[in-house]
Amino acid sequence: MSESLGDFIGGRFLAPEGESLVSLNPVSGAPVLETAFSPKRMDDAAAAAAEALPAWRAKSFDERVRVLERFREALRERTDVLADAIVREVGKLRPEAKTEIRALVGRFDLVKSRILADLHEGPLASHPNEVLRHHPHGVVGVVGPFNFPLHLCHAHVVPALMLGNTVVMKPSEVAPLAGQRYAEAAEAAGLPPGVLNVVQGGGVSGAALLQAEPLRALAFTGSWPTGRRILESLLDRPEVLVALEMGGKNTCIVREDADLRQAAHEIVVGGYLTSGQRCTCTDRVLVHQSVKAPLVDALRRMVDDLTYGDPDDASVFAGPMATSAAVDKLNAAIEKGTAKGAEEVARGRAPEGGNYFAPRLHVLPDGLHEVDGYTDVELFGPDVHLESFQDDDEAIAALRAAPVGLAHSVFSASREAFDRYFDGTPVGILNWNRSTNQASPRLPFGGIGTAGNFRPAGGYAHRNLTVPVAIQENLPGAFALNPKLAANLVAPDLDALDARHEAEEADEARITLADRPRPLKTIRPEGGVFPESRRWLERLYAGGRVVREKKPGVFDHLRSVGPWMVSIDDEPLSVLDGMTQTATLVGGFAEAPVVRRYVEGGFGDTILVADDTALGDVPAAQQFADRLRELVPGLPFVSFVNSGAEANEKALALCRQRARSDRQSKVLAFEGSFHGRTLLALHASYNPK
Repeated sequence: MSESLGDFIGGRFLAPEGESLVSLNPVSGAPVLETAFSPKRMDDAAAAAAEALPAWRAKSFDERVRVLERFREALRERTDVLADAIVREVGKLRPEAKTEIRALVGRFDLVKSRILADLHEGPLASHPNEVLRHHPHGVVGVVGPFNFPLHLCHAHVVPALMLGNTVVMKPSEVAPLAGQRYAEAAEAAGLPPGVLNVVQGGGVSGAALLQAEPLRALAFTGSWPTGRRILESLLDRPEVLVALEMGGKNTCIVREDADLRQAAHEIVVGGYLTSGQRCTCTDRVLVHQSVKAPLVDALRRMVDDLTYGDPDDASVFAGPMATSAAVDKLNAAIEKGTAKGAEEVARGRAPEGGNYFAPRLHVLPDGLHEVDGYTDVELFGPDVHLESFQDDDEAIAALRAAPVGLAHSVFSASREAFDRYFDGTPVGILNWNRSTNQASPRLPFGGIGTAGNFRPAGGYAHRNLTVPVAIQENLPGAFALNPKLAANLVAPDLDALDARHEAEEADEARITLADRPRPLKTIRPEGGVFPESRRWLERLYAGGRVVREKKPGVFDHLRSVGPWMVSIDDEPLSVLDGMTQTATLVGGFAEAPVVRRYVEGGFGDTILVADDTALGDVPAAQQFADRLRELVPGLPFVSFVNSGAEANEKALALCRQRARSDRQSKVLAFEGSFHGRTLLALHASYNPK
């Protein structure tokens, strides 16, 4: 039996106190860890998290990431020890347990990338006075289940910490050793005291966490009855965000056009891995009557041959169930099903004793879809039952009648049929021709009804763990004048305005003199032509999200830093962007009609192949164009633009044409301030010939 270190609070372990808590090996029934828990420790942990919050929140995102990278490496170094705790307490196969730990290690980079991609920080494009920022909730509670005792907690812990929250985590009372090993990694990584706290305990400890005053968000994974109690207990605490993931009645729909070999394999993977103890495990199969018999035969062959056994036996398909209570619950549900005519048609093999439960397959009488306590509850064990249907309407109605919708799978050759189930089925995960199991960490994970509360985890967990704040800004003294208030408005303080302008000018001078980045290497391509980069264009057009343009882009934003814009050449030319931004793709800042006309080829090979830009009945514009033609004999046309972005596009097009010919003259005329970025782009591509 392992030694108990107690609760991890404020950066150190506190000796266990209170009520006894013992985890048991599901194979042998022997004690794994004997510890104790006290609900009071939740108050201590929440206080420690609240105390650590200001300093942790004040760190930059990159600083927090660097600290958490130490935690990642501490977990990596303890892969075997962490996996062993899961094997001993939960009965998971050792390779599966190690996979769970590898998922912990990989979660850090994944969460970082999702945060950077999803949580925009700063002014909105084209609306610089409208700003989006985020701040942490504060103290976040994480309550985890036994089936993935670390992974499903960790999936909330990492984004919570990365976004500046502090955390109080309660691991499952079934797996306290796994939680302790996780805390040991946090201690070894030197996380700041109080940033992550791990407190052992059962339901009363979870209830105490809900009442902790500093709590501002809770991420829970478990059953609907517990989730309901959580919601009820927090009715008078609207300041606490609650994200619930509570399992499902996951169903495979096998249509008449399904590949039965594929469907049978995926149903077994979905229903019997990990002894059916995954949130996304398949409980139920709806099969079209015309293919019921061959599907049952295919499943019977595989299920009869399944063997459960010791988690360290490489030949077995799964190990025991985690607890004797889970075994009893599954037996009770199956009894309700058989009482209504569910027929057992296949049974695999499992040892006697322990928490072993042989995998089973049941078939319900034709037309029967509702059996209280069997078809409407999550079994969370290795039993799958089949129901037949005559048409898609019947199958969709059966799915909609269930109170829970986490993960379903549709097996069909028809995308149109799949889309019908997508439109008609309330569910959080809907797969096509693959198992309900093995969810992607890059996609949202959560369900509908009693499966969740519309705050999915997985690739969306970080969205629940930060508070978006909308900001609209004005410079000091600036506002949109309401004419009805103008008469009584006090006069502006001219001295204050003058002082502010002087300060702004001094600040601009300081930035200009002090912050002057230099390119490491400046290369002027032969002839001044910006060459195309096949790799850059392939990246741009990947996935078909960007229309293939006739005019290639010029600057590679992924390789550009600050005001230094880098060309798409493999030996890039660096150009100082005088406006700190450059529009390099046509339509980047254009109105929709302009973009549409360009995509449709209305401008020809370049924007410049066009007549004079029409400005409507504006005599001054026509006079300006005529005067330019007088000054520059042979000038083919004059183009008017509305923004620096458009001007930049035209200037770059001119650059390319000028570099290819010494017989053409182009003139750029600007009314008002000249665009520094355009001047520098022209200079960089100047062709002396």
